[in-house]
Amino acid sequence: HTFPMHGADFGGLPVPHRLMRLDMIFCSPELIPTSCRVVRMHGESDHLPVLATLGWHHKKIGFNRISSG
Repeated sequence: HTFPMHGADFGGLPVPHRLMRLDMIFCSPELIPTSCRVVRMHGESDHLPVLATLGWHHKKIGFNRISSG
């Protein structure tokens, strides 16, 4: 869960647990998420970064893992 970073409320109003996950990773059918995690760091934003490792599937080549860094 990446939002809100500083507690489970939105402007003082409680937020149900299922509604807190706002930061998502969207990809095409050729890109396959193999892992993801929330990077715990403090900054100016209420959101936390989401780091993902993706795999790439090509019809002719097959599956290749794409490194995140």
